[in-house]
Amino acid sequence: METFALNREFVANPDFAEQKQACLAELHDGLIDTPIVDVINGLNALECCFTLQCCYGHFVHPGCRSPHNLEPLWDHDTGPVEYRLAYVALCLADSPDGRGLHKALQGLSRLAIGYVQFGCAQWFWDKQVNTFVLQVAPERYKLCDSMVLSWLEARVVEEARNRFYKALQELVDAFPGAGSGE
Repeated sequence: METFALNREFVANPDFAEQKQACLAELHDGLIDTPIVDVINGLNALECCFTLQCCYGHFVHPGCRSPHNLEPLWDHDTGPVEYRLAYVALCLADSPDGRGLHKALQGLSRLAIGYVQFGCAQWFWDKQVNTFVLQVAPERYKLCDSMVLSWLEARVVEEARNRFYKALQELVDAFPGAGSGE
C-alpha cells in the first residue's frame, strides 16, 4: 500500500479541539507499541497535536516469535528481514504552536538523511485535514508500508528508527506546554 505523499499546506480546521477529543477518547496505551507509549502520550498532551496512528517498526525474520516483533535485530546475519514501517501520523492545529511543531517535526528528517521522511498521507488527510506523517524507511521504499531488506540494511534502518524515536521524545519534552496536559 502506498501511503506517503509530499508535505501539504495547512487549511482552516475550526473543529480541531472536538476532533482531538473524539480521537483520544478511543485511545489507550494498549493500542500503542510499548516502546513508544511515552512519546505518543507526550504528543497527545500537547494542545496543538493529536496522533491518529503509529507503529514502532517491526523487524520480522526467521527465528523471531511474532509478526509484531519488538525485539532488536539479532547480532548475526539472519538473511532477509521484513521491515514493517515505523511511523507516526498526527494532526496539527492550524495555530502558531501547531505550525511551530510542524517545523520542528520537519527538522527530524535530517536525523538520518535517506531514512527519515516527513510528509503527508492522502488517506489520512481525506479523513482529517492537517495530518502529517513522520516515517523511517529507506528512501527508495518511502511509498511502502513494508519491505524486505538485507540484514545489514535492516541494521541501518533499526539505528535510524531508534535515533528518530529518541529525538522525537526529546522534541516533545522540550516543546512549549509539554507536560502541562490540556
